[in-house]
Amino acid sequence: MISADDNMEIASLIRGGDDAIERGGEMLERLLAKHPEWAETAVPFLATGQPLLVAAARRILTMFDEQALCTIARGFDIDDATARFHILGVLWAHLIAMDLRARAEWLEEVAPHLRQGLGDLRVPDRGFSEPEIVEIENDYRLSDETYLFLNRMLFPDFDDSMFAVLEEEARTPIVQQFERRFDNLFGTPAAAARKGARQPTLLTELTIVAAFPEVFTPAEAQEERDKAKSGQWAPTTRDFVAVAQVDTPDPGKAIFEVNSFLGMVSAILFEDPSKPDRSAFRPLQSIKRVNILTHGNPGLIAMSGTVDRSGGVLLSTAGSGSQDLSGPIDVASVQVAADPNLLLSNGKPLAQSLRDRFAADAELYLIACHSAMGLSLPLLQDLRGLFKVKICAFTKEIAYCPSLDATHIIDRAFTAIGNCDNGSARGYKHLVPDRTVSGGAASSRRPNGTTS
Repeated sequence: MISADDNMEIASLIRGGDDAIERGGEMLERLLAKHPEWAETAVPFLATGQPLLVAAARRILTMFDEQALCTIARGFDIDDATARFHILGVLWAHLIAMDLRARAEWLEEVAPHLRQGLGDLRVPDRGFSEPEIVEIENDYRLSDETYLFLNRMLFPDFDDSMFAVLEEEARTPIVQQFERRFDNLFGTPAAAARKGARQPTLLTELTIVAAFPEVFTPAEAQEERDKAKSGQWAPTTRDFVAVAQVDTPDPGKAIFEVNSFLGMVSAILFEDPSKPDRSAFRPLQSIKRVNILTHGNPGLIAMSGTVDRSGGVLLSTAGSGSQDLSGPIDVASVQVAADPNLLLSNGKPLAQSLRDRFAADAELYLIACHSAMGLSLPLLQDLRGLFKVKICAFTKEIAYCPSLDATHIIDRAFTAIGNCDNGSARGYKHLVPDRTVSGGAASSRRPNGTTS
């Protein structure tokens, strides 16, 4: 499924300036078209504040083809108003050259990444001017620039003359009103119909359950029930599936049983994960949430393991020195997956392909015990770096609280945080994570619901 390939030294080209880029010529453009993931290397140069590096990075980024647009737009995660301003300029150069239909389709893909710019009141440092810069006549804030960019893309006849003469205080409510309309403007029935025509298979939420084989046979139902009542019991795959079926939209298609990190990756990437070498990718930016139901320890999210007849859980780990994705989710496997040189069998980079499947506001939930305790923080940060989505996890145990009658477990779908005395409910969406990592920063949820 995956292989390694050499990455081009984009950073060296940028540092070499126009001369180095010129020497690349048409060959460089062909390589950039083949490797849209290389745009991720160029985007951070927009935040350096060094005019020559910024100019070279902008030039390189405008040489990619449209397959790199989502990667460029994700650069808005950089908390730098000037970098965001230059990203608008690069996107403008790409989109303005398209016909109106193609422009509208690509705007739907990149706009969600730009939305946070509507609330950025900082004034970017332009540093230099180029023809494709969105606005160079006014000292606009980034929020104003984003507003103008989106309106000019949405409405070819948009007239900004009235906006241009307003003071900052008067522009703010106009931008805020536009932000409130954002979902309607970029999530219209017409837009959904266009996406539906291009993307016939659309699952917006996936649930991954790990492989922990059942230890009790149907004939041993009474024994399993008694073990559960005495607390000498732990959930297996069928319990994870029972919980998943409650809250996963379209559970017959969106629940995937896997036994490795690679299996999880395949479920995210492919419409038919069982045939990764022949399956089509899931639609671009179609996934809004991924749930992972499994057992875990601080720093390790198991994808397989065993449960014994007294409730003991053994997590499968990677072999000594293992550098593949056939084991659990841990720092080593995530770092391997994040390597931009790691390619799928179709020649596409693994990391880039994963990121392109996720919507701009997507979330990944680690529904596993202690998935956010101290040793887990580097793992959460690496997962955020790999997928570029918000990671949600738990510092406490996830308790499974099966409902019992006199002889059987009659409902396996009840869960709680900490222990079953805290009040259990069916499914997983009532479980509120107390640790999140988003944009490279971790936050913890206080009891009153605020974060720190």
